[in-house]
Amino acid sequence: MNKQLGKFKQSVDLSCSDLLRSADSTSLRDVYDLLKQKMTEIESLISKMDVVITTRLHGTVLALKNEVPVIPVDPIAGGAKITLQVKTLNWPVLFNANDIVDKTLEDALDYCLSITAKQKAKQCALEAVLQLNKIKEKFLKEIKELEN
Repeated sequence: MNKQLGKFKQSVDLSCSDLLRSADSTSLRDVYDLLKQKMTEIESLISKMDVVITTRLHGTVLALKNEVPVIPVDPIAGGAKITLQVKTLNWPVLFNANDIVDKTLEDALDYCLSITAKQKAKQCALEAVLQLNKIKEKFLKEIKELEN
């Protein structure tokens, strides 16, 4: 899968940044520590991008949080947490490790570089905040009920 994405990246005329390229060869704990230390820097970089192509949940979430269109690729055959998050946020672009095709990636890239995608990313960010606020309100209400 990473070879396919690398080949695609070379075939398009874009400036690319591999923020966590070394993450595949490190432990999950190392990735967690890196993210914890560098989250502000990473989020700042993502917020300045035109589009994000990622196989990571955090890349997907941070892109949409910052209203940046994203091409998420769920590396788990059949889909897992990235697929669930993308569907929950109602983002229209999603690839599975089994269905990466250069032409489809090109179409997704064209869409993600459009004004329509930028507007959709903004809408997804706003809807996510609303969903989180509802969860927070429900949680606080249930805590209050426990206290009574």
